[in-house]
Amino acid sequence: MNSKKNKEPLPTNRRQLLSLLAATSALLMSSTARSTPTAYKNDNLKDANFTKNIDTLKTLDPTPARSIFVIDHTLSGDGGGGHFFWDAQSTDSADDALVIKSNLSSTGRWHRQLQTKNLINVRWFGAVGNGITDDTESIDSALNSLDKAGGTLYFPDGNYLISKTVHLNKDNITLRGNGASRTTLTLDKDSTAEYAIYSDRSSSYKISELTVDVNQKNRANILGDNRRSCGIVLYNCNNSSIHNCIVKNTIGDIKNYSGVAFAIAGRSSRSTISDCSAINCGPDLTRKSDGFFISGEQILTSNCIADSVTDTAFVIESSRFSGLTGCTATNCSAGAAISHADIEHDSSGNFINGLSINNYNATVTGAISINIPIEIKSKTTLTNTVVSNVIITTKKGHGPAINARSVSTNNQITGLSLSNIRIKNSGTQGILAKAENLMISNCDIEDSNDASIQIDGSTQVLIQSCRAIQNNSPIAIAIIDSQKVIIKDSVIDCPPNGEWGIYCYGRETEVISMNNIITGFKNGDIGYDSGATITAMRPSFTKI
Repeated sequence: MNSKKNKEPLPTNRRQLLSLLAATSALLMSSTARSTPTAYKNDNLKDANFTKNIDTLKTLDPTPARSIFVIDHTLSGDGGGGHFFWDAQSTDSADDALVIKSNLSSTGRWHRQLQTKNLINVRWFGAVGNGITDDTESIDSALNSLDKAGGTLYFPDGNYLISKTVHLNKDNITLRGNGASRTTLTLDKDSTAEYAIYSDRSSSYKISELTVDVNQKNRANILGDNRRSCGIVLYNCNNSSIHNCIVKNTIGDIKNYSGVAFAIAGRSSRSTISDCSAINCGPDLTRKSDGFFISGEQILTSNCIADSVTDTAFVIESSRFSGLTGCTATNCSAGAAISHADIEHDSSGNFINGLSINNYNATVTGAISINIPIEIKSKTTLTNTVVSNVIITTKKGHGPAINARSVSTNNQITGLSLSNIRIKNSGTQGILAKAENLMISNCDIEDSNDASIQIDGSTQVLIQSCRAIQNNSPIAIAIIDSQKVIIKDSVIDCPPNGEWGIYCYGRETEVISMNNIITGFKNGDIGYDSGATITAMRPSFTKI
């Protein structure tokens, strides 16, 4: 630094220097308070030199070897600065972020001093996060800088505008914001991207602490009728997690596919979505969107919220040993679905354990749908499904609270357990089911607009320790064309409008009623069509 011409443009007076040091100290204190990564190893900057940004760093004489603290990347206050040291032997490719080539020397490089190996801040690559500047290129460059073995891409506070999909194309990548209320990725109003964040056939992803805004208000017309736009989608991915994120304003296409906020789909496995929220998904019923969608094996959705979702809040499709626990759906078209549409494999061992649904309006599927929605030529089935600890309340529901039926004549639902379920004001039936080996236990169903429980075309059915209080339908429990049905230890009551506590339809129907308390029905406790076989067991055996 002997040449005056090549001297660093340092502050011209002591007041400016003190001001700059104060601003830098405030920035460092802010970073520490928020537990965000810093760009240097040593917080003691008293012996360091300063420069304004990456461009001014390039103009410095790099001899003798020294270290420089760069205040910003490009713009004042952009957060992309850091501590750099000169390596006279380096020939690494320059990227204007981690490695800087000097304008004054053809050999040697400025290297950013990293506090944590393979932790990359997107602002180091020029991302601004002001919601106006397109940060797509900077984010892509930051992703590409990660080692082949993966690493962490960190998004400080800000709203990062993206015009294309953030495509995760290597294993072991972590995307981390500074909290879902402080870090947002927003799809640009002119973007036609189908996904905000997407990966296919990779593993070990962690996405956390950020919000994705798909921006439906400004993008629905840009996408056209045949294109949807989704939030975070991991396809055919293993050992991955999405935690403490929000996705909002997703968009479905008009003709074929729903949008989705969160998806771990395809043949994914051993992955989780936890403590996340899907908000305002699908602008209307013509461009519907799901909240959470999982398919694969051993995938868990836990402690998540779906609010104002125009299709299904939580979907478990063609999966094995997958489910959801501790979740909430409010003002959604449907609360949840466990469905089977796989021509090669059975869907088995799936579950819902802990779900609260408030206000659903799906006319056909109802609040919870357990179904085989298509005709499948191979004899694959939906087996060993458990739904428990569920609360369903609604003021505007149009369909059944729980609808467990197959539209396929070749495939069936077998081994279905419904327990500890509370239903109030369902649009039609409380529980509508067609299955083999069906158990309904400890369920409390009140004020359904059709039968509290309706069993149709089923065999080997046990209804036990349930409470059916019926104000709006003449029949509390309806059994249709079903065999080997036992109803026991239940309370069935109807204020003045009820006709039958239990009614059996169909010549082949077989029902045993044991130790039930049935009161308040005008026509009697149990009614049946001619040909139905009904055995009523009270304290003493009675054959009807």
